[in-house]
Formats: sequence, C-alpha cells, structure tokens
Amino acid sequence: MPRSRFRSVVEESLLIRLAIACLLLLSGLACTCSAPPPVEDHLNEVPDPTTGPLPSPEPMPPPTPAPPPPRPTVPTQQAQQVDPTQETQPQPAQPSGPPQPVTIESTPLGAKVIVDSSDTGKTTPATVPMLAGQHQVRLELVQHVAWQGSVFVTEFSANKGVTARLVPLLTIATEPSGAEITLNNAAIYHSPCQLPLEKEGPQVAEVRLAGWATERHVIQIPRLEPTQVVIKLVPGAELLVASNPPGAEVELDGQRLEDRTPVTLSLTTGKPLTIKVSKPGFSSETRKLPALKAGENRSVEVTLSNKKLAALAAKVKDGERKVEALEAKLAALKEKETDQENSGSGQTRANRAAQQKVELELKRAIDALTVLQEEYARAEAAE
Repeated sequence: MPRSRFRSVVEESLLIRLAIACLLLLSGLACTCSAPPPVEDHLNEVPDPTTGPLPSPEPMPPPTPAPPPPRPTVPTQQAQQVDPTQETQPQPAQPSGPPQPVTIESTPLGAKVIVDSSDTGKTTPATVPMLAGQHQVRLELVQHVAWQGSVFVTEFSANKGVTARLVPLLTIATEPSGAEITLNNAAIYHSPCQLPLEKEGPQVAEVRLAGWATERHVIQIPRLEPTQVVIKLVPGAELLVASNPPGAEVELDGQRLEDRTPVTLSLTTGKPLTIKVSKPGFSSETRKLPALKAGENRSVEVTLSNKKLAALAAKVKDGERKVEALEAKLAALKEKETDQENSGSGQTRANRAAQQKVELELKRAIDALTVLQEEYARAEAAE
C-alpha cells in the first residue's frame, strides 16, 4: 500500500474517533440536566492510545437543598373557653398612640377623676393625658351622684374635653332608723336613704314606723345643693278605722289620707282627733275621738248609708204613712156611716161616695208602696 494511502486512512480514522468523542461529550452534557452518569462508567472507560485521553466532563452543580418544612405556630396565649349560653359583650377598642391632654371639668369643682377604673389622683378641673382611643371617665364628689361617661381621644387633632354637672343628694335620716318614707306621695324609701335632688322647692315626706306616730315633714329646698335632714319620731298610739262598706276615704283632722278603710294609723298622743269617713254614693260619717295614750290601740267602725237606698227608704216610709192615713180615713168614714144608719140621717149616700173615693186613693197608694218596696229590695240585694 502506498504510504500516502496509509496516511489518509489513519487521518480518516482519527477524524471518526474525534467525532465519536464529541458525540459522547455532547450526550454527557445532556445527561447532566436529568441525572448524573454512573461513576462506574467513567472508571472502566479505557482511553484510546491513538487519540489520547478523552476530555473530562464538566462538574455538576451541587443539588439545591429543599427548604425545611414550616414549623407549627404556637399561640402565645391560651384561648379562653367561651360559654355558648352566655352572651358575649363587645370589647372596647384598646387605646393606642401617644398620650394627648384632655381637660375635665365639673360643676361643682373638686370631683375626683377616675379614668378607665384607675384613680388619676386629680380633682376637677384637671388635665389628664390619655392615649388615643375610647376611655371611660367617672367623677366622684361627696354628697353628689357619681357622674360617668366616655370620651374618644384622637391622635393628631385637638380633643374635646369633658364637662359634667354633678347632681346633689338629699339625705333623709330618722330617729329611730328603718322608717318607711313616702316622698311627694310617690316614691317610697327606707331610712336612712339618699336620693338625687333634681329640682328646687318643698319636698313632702311622710314617715311611718310601727309603734311610732306617723310624721308628715315638709323639706324646704331653696337651691340645688347637698341637703341633710333628720326627722325625729315620737312614740304613738294605733287607731284602726274600718267602715261598712270598706274602701272608704279617711280624713284625719281635715287632712285626707292616701289609704282606704280598713286602715291602721300610727298617731301622736295627747290631743283629740276628728275622723271623717266618706265614700262616693254613700253618706259620710264624722267621729270625734278623745286623745290617745302612748301605746294604746283603739278601733273605730263606721257604717255608711247608701244614698240611693236611703232615698228609697225615705220614699217607702212616706208611702207607708200615706197608706196608714188613708186606712184611718176610710175606717172613720165607715164608722160614720154606721152611726148615720142607726140615727136615720139622710147623709148615708154622700158618706158612701166619700168612702169610694178614699178606697180608690188607698188602692193607688198601696200599689205605689209595693213598687217602692220592690225597688228597695233590689237595690239592697245589689249591695
């Protein structure tokens, strides 16, 4: 074989080997994108001495580690158990932001300032720093009704202050204590008691305590300011006032009482009493009683006459008297007729005519009396 021919064959062989190596290299690079080639293939591969060592593949990048699984969230505060049977109250928004000055004033001055149930140590007028948000304000002053309200504080604007008017208290005490107090014929309290003073003017208090005389006391309130009154009771006696029918009004010494019969009155001793009992549709009765002694218990029962029954009874009486008169007149005429017959007088005919007239009147009177008696019986049964 010519030498030139041998050389061309060798070159072709080298080119073929080089092409195969390039193909192998390209396939190795493609495999790195999916999976690394087995290590054993590289170790067992024998290089061709004619072409020299094959180029080593590029090193693969280390695999990216997977992110760790998220850690479970642990609550910082245990949830409270909620009773489904109880209604949940809405919670006010928590204050936030920098403190802002809030002016608090009251009439009268000197009230203790409490904000969100905490004593500020200040009295009105006062300026109290508050965080932005909703706050509860309470003002307390001796002998006054405590004032309570809310204020909303903003963070970046001027805040409206708090201005409150404190209502004074009326304090009523009795000696001894524990008495029932009816104020202005309406509200009922037990001594000692405190109640708000909303208006000026007299306040009428009626004080009752078993074994003590009922006291009617007028409390003068010239202006709205704290007022204290002590009412001293005196030992008394009891008077039971009853009536037939019951439910009648009672006047004691010209003063009408609220209670109706039967009623037990605790009265002052040592002076005479005048009791008047009345009821609509009935005649009233008045009794004058001597002075009661301390600790004495006395009773008075009054029977009231029904005005309608009384009027009917009077008519019945009149009808009975009229019938009796006519009967007497008729009897006299009959007796006269007998005498005339015995004497032979000629006036017998005229006497008989008079008798007939009286008999007619008597019959009419008896009929009218019967109607009145039946009407009276029905009215009496209705009672």
